[in-house]
Amino acid sequence: MMSKSEYERARDYAVRYLGYASRTRKQLRDKMVAKEFSAEAIEAVVQLLTEKGYLNDVAFARNYINSKTRYNNYGRRRIVVGLMQKGVGKEDIQAAYGEDDNADEIEAAKRALAKRVAKKGSDDRQKLMAFLMRRGFSYDVVKKAMEGLEE
Repeated sequence: MMSKSEYERARDYAVRYLGYASRTRKQLRDKMVAKEFSAEAIEAVVQLLTEKGYLNDVAFARNYINSKTRYNNYGRRRIVVGLMQKGVGKEDIQAAYGEDDNADEIEAAKRALAKRVAKKGSDDRQKLMAFLMRRGFSYDVVKKAMEGLEE
């Protein structure tokens, strides 16, 4: 049985922690375990913050996808791996992507390609394709981005 004061301390800690940046439920749980709160207090706080909307893995995933696509020019595969490492479930990742038509991903691949060509010069086609594949883009997206390069 947890005391009221432990629950309040755990809740206050979690709110402060989430005040810095949005986090996943797993990240919050891991941090609270490291701070040695009881499992009962952790679950109660996670449930409360999820119900209130302060802890939302789908919203976290949407923001992460948007950020990594727009600013880092990462492909879907690399983004999915990053989200899974942060503890976001497959269902939440699929919900965050929704009915995505790959347009943003193709644009990100083109931006990454343009940046690479400007920095290193026009490498051979194989190297550029390998570069994009390492960034996490699927073969179809790489092919479409490379078509734009030849124009």
